[in-house]
Amino acid sequence: MRNILTTYEATSGQAINLQKSEMYYSRNTPTDCKERIAQVLGVRQVFGTCKYLGLPSMVGRSKKSTFKFVKDRIWNRINSWSSKCLSQAGREILIKSFLQSIPSYVMSVFLLPDTFISEIEKMLNTFWWGHNSNNSKGIHWMSWECLSVPKVYGGMGFKSLRAFNLAMIGKQAWKLVTHPDSLITKLLKARYYPHSDYFSASIGHNPSYVWRSLWNAREVINRGLRWSIGTGENISVWNQPWLQDTVRLQPVTEVQVMWDALMATHLFQPNKKEWNENFIRYVFDTGTTNQILNTPLFPYVRVDKATWRFERNGCYSVRSAYRDITNNDVGMIQHRVPGDWGSIWKLKLPPKVKNFIWRLCCNCLPTRVRLQTKGVDCPTNFAICDAYDEDTKHLFFKCSKSVVCWERAGLWNSIQHVRLPTYSCSDMIFALIQQLNISQQQQFAVTLWILWKHRNNMIWNNITETAQQISDRSTSFLSSWKNAQEVRNQSNNRSSRVVIENWNKPSPGRFKCNVDASFSTSLNRVGFGACIRDAEGNFVIARTAWATPLLDVDMGEAMGLLAAMQWVKELNMVHMDFETDTKIVADSIYEKDGVSDFMAIINDCRHLLGTDLVNSNVSFIR
Repeated sequence: MRNILTTYEATSGQAINLQKSEMYYSRNTPTDCKERIAQVLGVRQVFGTCKYLGLPSMVGRSKKSTFKFVKDRIWNRINSWSSKCLSQAGREILIKSFLQSIPSYVMSVFLLPDTFISEIEKMLNTFWWGHNSNNSKGIHWMSWECLSVPKVYGGMGFKSLRAFNLAMIGKQAWKLVTHPDSLITKLLKARYYPHSDYFSASIGHNPSYVWRSLWNAREVINRGLRWSIGTGENISVWNQPWLQDTVRLQPVTEVQVMWDALMATHLFQPNKKEWNENFIRYVFDTGTTNQILNTPLFPYVRVDKATWRFERNGCYSVRSAYRDITNNDVGMIQHRVPGDWGSIWKLKLPPKVKNFIWRLCCNCLPTRVRLQTKGVDCPTNFAICDAYDEDTKHLFFKCSKSVVCWERAGLWNSIQHVRLPTYSCSDMIFALIQQLNISQQQQFAVTLWILWKHRNNMIWNNITETAQQISDRSTSFLSSWKNAQEVRNQSNNRSSRVVIENWNKPSPGRFKCNVDASFSTSLNRVGFGACIRDAEGNFVIARTAWATPLLDVDMGEAMGLLAAMQWVKELNMVHMDFETDTKIVADSIYEKDGVSDFMAIINDCRHLLGTDLVNSNVSFIR
């Protein structure tokens, strides 16, 4: 071993720092042997419990003790903050931007135990509902499972750490599929699946914790995988997701079983990358035949590639994988709450006001009726009018003082139309937000927030305000916030680039080519159109074309741009300004590469711009 290290140093020119190196042994290694090895190599002995590059070098039976340092970091950070000094909007930012990111590094390598993740989520939930060093927990009005639901479905959009962990591990597993020649892929394949592929591999005997983690991400990768058809020689027709809708075909009939080794290339016309319709109809039924014929074959895709179907560029992303996991998790779906929740977060108001409206619609405000359901011993009567039980509907829409406030705000007539016996408080709020204009929405939400602050001042500080004072405070708060936004918007407008929406003539000596695509569902085709004008804005020439089958909008627009570039190349009009009304296509020309069919078309466009059309450019126009 010492000679190998010496040879490596002499060959690579990189010296190994033995003072930072460590070695641990199995239990069966004799003590004198350990000492001799350590002396020869010049490294110190450890018991395998230390960390290397921030990760545990050995994962034992107790996973909780191994990863305890992650939980300790989160807990220490929570204890260094005081929830009393933070609004819930502030706590939301700290959880999303800081606390949830602490375990990310470990989660990218190891699949943490469910019980361990549950403990971390309980800590985050405790902080969200008001933990601080003096007052331990507070009331948990909602579980973390409900809070981790996306905002448009009634949650707060916090991460489900289990789903996020799987998405992070999936990024490593994706490399086993897309990089078969990498060293780690060869190592794991030789050890765990020498005669099969990653998807059909078994967990194996006595697997490492890293492999166990990667193995559990198979379902995530399987749902997102789609083969991009190049030559078709490496894509099996059976049990592979190569169709447009990623359906995996199974050999069922006698003819299909006979063609058990059928590859995608066998479905092509001889010496041509087009579907062999007659052969396809012979092997498959009508429904499957239509699926195959509606799967486009692009000449721009030259090799078979595994692509991630949830991203436009075909590259795996943790974001899209996490979204897919949560959309397929029955447990998370059942926590989604019906309602127009997106309208709350679209309100042009401070985050703390929107957060309050969300809590109101979730029935998470600590009114006296709700406190009693949580086991808090308190009276139920409303402190302001002392006549009815204090629930949200009475507090905000039935109390006489609240009614006067709504009349002063000019919103009482609208409220009366939705104040139905069958409507809950959240139903009324959703209905009102849909009916009111932007200014009225702002006034409505701020008045709700001020009414709640008035109720708290009455209970905790014994401060009573008139309806006039409440209305004035609401108007003053909204006016101050709008003034602050105007100042900020003016500053942003000075630094922002002006977007030209009208068509402009090209510079002298140049031409402009406007490209567009059309889509016909009835004809199952996509049409392309290009129109060239000179520097005076005069029409020069135009062209149209079409292709089958029908494509999605971005793919069709990209093909239209490529067809226009090839046409311009034939015309030898190299000083060309191309304009498209699809921003994704225009931006993709100058962004990073990808492996999808869409990016194959974009790459051909880039090639033309870099060779035959070097004096041309592509831009977006509305």
